[in-house]
Amino acid sequence: MRIAETYRSPFTGEVVGNFDQLGYTQIEIERTLNLQAGYEFQDGRLKGLSFLLQINNLNNSPYRTVQITSLPVSGSFSTPLEYDTFGRSFLFGVNYKL
Repeated sequence: MRIAETYRSPFTGEVVGNFDQLGYTQIEIERTLNLQAGYEFQDGRLKGLSFLLQINNLNNSPYRTVQITSLPVSGSFSTPLEYDTFGRSFLFGVNYKL
């Protein structure tokens, strides 16, 4: 069995907003969990048969962005821009060795 976590820290990128105004988008923290488990029969009638189960994005981690806007008078403020979920991917495999 294997469990892996991928972590990406937040970062800010420049984008062109409305009316050719330069704006900033912050990509929020993302943590993704992946799971992989397998089993192989070593003896008996099923010797050589193995199974593999793999689940990607186990925690259904969302992709989130925040729009950062700077105004000369009131400073900067942020508003949610995107919130996307992609779901989980389930993969199942069977293998037989002669």
